[in-house]
Amino acid sequence: MYVAGNSINEIETKLTKDLSNVGNWCTHNNMVINIEKSKIMLVSTRQKRQYLRGNDINVCIDDQPLEPVGCHKLLGVHLDQCLTWSSHIKHIKTKISRNIALLRRIKRYLPLNTRLTFYNSFILPHMDYCSTVWGNCSDVLIDSIFKLQKLSARLILDADTSTSTSTLFKQLKWLPFRQRTVYHKGVTVYKSLNGLAPLYMKSLFKYTSEVHSRTTRSTMADCLYVPKVKTEFRKKSLGYSGAILWNSILPEIRNSPTLKVFKTKFYDYLFQSI
Repeated sequence: MYVAGNSINEIETKLTKDLSNVGNWCTHNNMVINIEKSKIMLVSTRQKRQYLRGNDINVCIDDQPLEPVGCHKLLGVHLDQCLTWSSHIKHIKTKISRNIALLRRIKRYLPLNTRLTFYNSFILPHMDYCSTVWGNCSDVLIDSIFKLQKLSARLILDADTSTSTSTLFKQLKWLPFRQRTVYHKGVTVYKSLNGLAPLYMKSLFKYTSEVHSRTTRSTMADCLYVPKVKTEFRKKSLGYSGAILWNSILPEIRNSPTLKVFKTKFYDYLFQSI
């Protein structure tokens, strides 16, 4: 559950009303809210946080206050108050590093195809999981993941540090992590526009022709409308960054008849640029 507001008092009022409705629904359906597992977090930019009254929200359920947290795990993703994703990336780096260390110990006993299977099963999923959500983090955090990806490539191919990263990735047919997040974002937008994702995902995007009645090059090319945003924080949202990305993709790729065809064409397009 989430609400938005211009002040903490407004947020507390909205949350209290919504929690009351949830409580009534639970009562009518013989259910009980687990208050110990229920947390509350105030999400904002660092700049706005300086002007807020305190950093916590005071909301109760059945006269029991909810515990305020600065970071919390939700569906496998660690959310922090400023959505910097530093906590999440620190967590996945630990998991990836642990599996890379295991690969280093056992790789002498494994042929190339088995090493690749290990990577695809125990390392890559940690990089890919929900990367469309947190992949717009800072370049420093992205590079920290990319370094682990490069290390994995060197271990798999028994390559030394003198071999260029580009050579390794072309041999393995890998996309660098930054391009891989772009790939997944493009796939998400394609699914959203073609009825392959939940309806609320499609509502994030509108074609330019749906916003402007006059004929322009963007309306004729079936480009997406790019919403006007004022902050860098909003530019990282999927509704904005996804539209920018989609408009940059070649029309022959965007107009792919099936998801499989789109994935193949888009992956090949990104791979050619490394």
